[in-house]
Amino acid sequence: MPMIPGSTSTVATGVSPKQTEVDFGTTPVADGTFVVVDAAVTAADQIITNVAYEAPTGKDLDEIEMDVLDIRAAAGAGQFTLYVTAVDGSYLHDKFKINYIAG
Repeated sequence: MPMIPGSTSTVATGVSPKQTEVDFGTTPVADGTFVVVDAAVTAADQIITNVAYEAPTGKDLDEIEMDVLDIRAAAGAGQFTLYVTAVDGSYLHDKFKINYIAG
């Protein structure tokens, strides 16, 4: 695998993603901010996120296939904040499952 100068390559063993479900509500919005409580998270952690390809509560899987989300996360002590935006500028509503790894 080619290395990018200034980067390191490490593979963490035994790391399992966790999952949370966020709810944008019933009124469509372009973005949302959510605080996820997780006692294992520290302010120094890096948070890696992605949308889970799994049907959220009350939705069918095909309802999330067309939604492309930009997800950023800021770690805090015992929690982190998710900033979620629709990439194409469309509107989001209801629930999405988000996978995350903190470390």
